[in-house]
Amino acid sequence: MSWNNVIPASLLSVDINPRSEIQNPAITIPDELVTDCRLAYSWEGKPSLISASEDHPAFACVRKMLASEDYIEIPPYACWNGDRVLKRFRFNGFQLEPGDKFYSAAAWAVRIKVRKDKGNE
Repeated sequence: MSWNNVIPASLLSVDINPRSEIQNPAITIPDELVTDCRLAYSWEGKPSLISASEDHPAFACVRKMLASEDYIEIPPYACWNGDRVLKRFRFNGFQLEPGDKFYSAAAWAVRIKVRKDKGNE
């Protein structure tokens, strides 16, 4: 009997799942992209008092990916810092557990700065 083209029984009993979930994935993006973008509007070149901010596009992309993979839940209404963590993961070195808040980019930027200022990189 030849061992060519034979699969050992021990391998047949292993459950192989190519999409198996990593138990505590680490998501990291450059700290300089974890920020908000300030928007200011003008009318015919005149400065306006109207201003707003939104998450940096790179952060927004990561946030949408986390929601699509069920790591966070984004509320159906507009709010800041309203996202909730559904599954544990690490974001830029911060361990997040189910029930934790997933902050806006501006709030994460403050947390990252405080960590750096304390020397806990």
